[in-house]
Amino acid sequence: NIHEITHLTQVKGTQDYGGYGYNFVQSLSAAQNLNHADTYALYANAIYAGC
Repeated sequence: NIHEITHLTQVKGTQDYGGYGYNFVQSLSAAQNLNHADTYALYANAIYAGC
């Protein structure tokens, strides 16, 4: 899935920061979100859903 793929250093090399989901992502700073695997997964899901 996208979350796991973004962990690959060849893609982005993201981190997890100890949490998942929309509410957790909102609690992160902008800098953390740019390096958080679930942020990318949530973004891709929103695009797929037409948001």
